[in-house]
Amino acid sequence: MGLRILIRGVSRLVRALLLIPVIIVAASFVSEASPPPRTAKVIVRADSSLQRVIQNAGYKLSDKDIAGFLREFMDLNEGVRSISRIRKGTVLLLPLSKLEKKQAGKRSAVREPIHQSVRPAAPAEPAVTEQRERVSPPEFAAPGLPRKSVLANIRTVLDELYGGVTTESGGLKFFSVGERSEISFDTSDFPMMVMNGGGVLVVDATGLLPDEIKQIIRSVWPEYTFVSYHDGSDLRKVVENLLVSLGYSVQRDATLIAGGRSKIEYRADFVIVRKGSDLMDGDIMALSIVKPREAEVPSALLRWLGERDIRIIQLHEANERTGGPGAAEVADDRAVSDVRAFIETLAGQLGYAVRRDVPIELSDRREYHYTLHADLSIEAGRRIKVIEFAPMSEPEIGFAHGQGVDIISLNLLEDTGSAAGRLADLLGVIHTDDAARYSPYITPRRSRYRLYLPGLFLRTVRGSFLVTDTELAPDLLREIVDPSVKVITY
Repeated sequence: MGLRILIRGVSRLVRALLLIPVIIVAASFVSEASPPPRTAKVIVRADSSLQRVIQNAGYKLSDKDIAGFLREFMDLNEGVRSISRIRKGTVLLLPLSKLEKKQAGKRSAVREPIHQSVRPAAPAEPAVTEQRERVSPPEFAAPGLPRKSVLANIRTVLDELYGGVTTESGGLKFFSVGERSEISFDTSDFPMMVMNGGGVLVVDATGLLPDEIKQIIRSVWPEYTFVSYHDGSDLRKVVENLLVSLGYSVQRDATLIAGGRSKIEYRADFVIVRKGSDLMDGDIMALSIVKPREAEVPSALLRWLGERDIRIIQLHEANERTGGPGAAEVADDRAVSDVRAFIETLAGQLGYAVRRDVPIELSDRREYHYTLHADLSIEAGRRIKVIEFAPMSEPEIGFAHGQGVDIISLNLLEDTGSAAGRLADLLGVIHTDDAARYSPYITPRRSRYRLYLPGLFLRTVRGSFLVTDTELAPDLLREIVDPSVKVITY
């Protein structure tokens, strides 16, 4: 007597094995060479399952003969990839050794099964037996996230981790267990993903593959890994189970900080490390699940992080992607040679009309004249703003203030950032040089990262500006700064 392996609960479902996700475990046997089996040629008239093809051909198949029939059927019909869905026009050869001709006037011995696949069932013909309510297994993906999206995200993870993957979906997969038994399942219901390096991942998207069967297969083929997502209710849980199954250590809800004077803080759902590896040795891998209406990480930022040995894997809960934040306007003033030229350029970029070398009459009497020769003059409402690049005494500045003229005196050797702050004071605009305070304003909304850039943030009636001496390249700033902020680099 050969070894016989039983699947728990199969007695209630054995009649449905040809339509529901197929898991077959049967004893094999050695026999003498025999003549080719008698066959019946059948042309499939509409997309159908093998179960229905047999019925429509006028035959029935008993429970005990299912495994033997399938072996003969697959040998005769090598082009058939799935017995759950056979295309219209397919020519089949049915081995007759295991089939019985149905007697006219009698009900079929094979009942229409209760459909338990997450795939929609083919239209049913009028049933000859008592109808029962169809029961489908629970949808284990996140609410609104179909199985196709879950599989696409799993494939993305494998592509990133192993540098490539091929998918096998549709067709029977046979496993020979020792000399006396075999296991098979339909890859339409249990997709297989073959990774570079030879590992194989089997996705149990229905929760119907027993743990005992998985253990039997892994004991013979240790390169096989199984992942189910019936234990979790969302993509985050699915991905965590996948990573652990593949041998990775997972740290949840981690924050990574990269950069020097300019820092970028990135919030990841998982930081991934191969078990037995040193976190400080090699690349850091971070995985994030982009939620609906959440912005994707810009490609320029992904490259920038990658140059610093931080790899980001992005998955998506929604089919419709929000994309990046859009392009911010960046004015590169790094080529401006001195403080005077920079301040003049900056005032114009802030939206003010700037005049050079303007004589301003400060006296209103005919008896004497007091004329101020302004290096730079800006009209701001009822007052005149003047920037001088020569020393001025406090009495001069005080007298001019009383005549409606506000003056700052800048040294040509003054630090550019300090000069920008004094210009903001002169113009009376809201500003701060605290990077932590203005970080929420320069970082795009619904982003997974946060920007901490040095400089001066100004909010004027003409918009928001960041004046910065960051070391980040203008092309990167265009992609990562909120598009409502104009960036001015020096």
